[in-house]
Amino acid sequence: MNDNDKHYGFALSILEFPETIVTLWDKISMFIEEHPRFINNNNLLDFISDDKGATYNLCHFWTNFEIVDMNLFRSEAYTSLFEMLDKSGGFFYERWGDA
Repeated sequence: MNDNDKHYGFALSILEFPETIVTLWDKISMFIEEHPRFINNNNLLDFISDDKGATYNLCHFWTNFEIVDMNLFRSEAYTSLFEMLDKSGGFFYERWGDA
């Protein structure tokens, strides 16, 4: 990962149950619109959306096994996103998980 400047590695991706993330993509889309400076040109949008970000294709990463550069989780972009998601209540009311 270091040799290729990667910050997050995962072992498995599957489809999420749509009933558990009713408002998640709306929140993510709002965050992207409000914080375009955090969006890296070399991102995985095409992996999680089949229409350039208009909708979410339900693909998510299982966190049972992951390798992460901890600086990613400490970054302003990540903490800003997490704080916004946490304040929205989706982790509690919709059962958003850590994957």
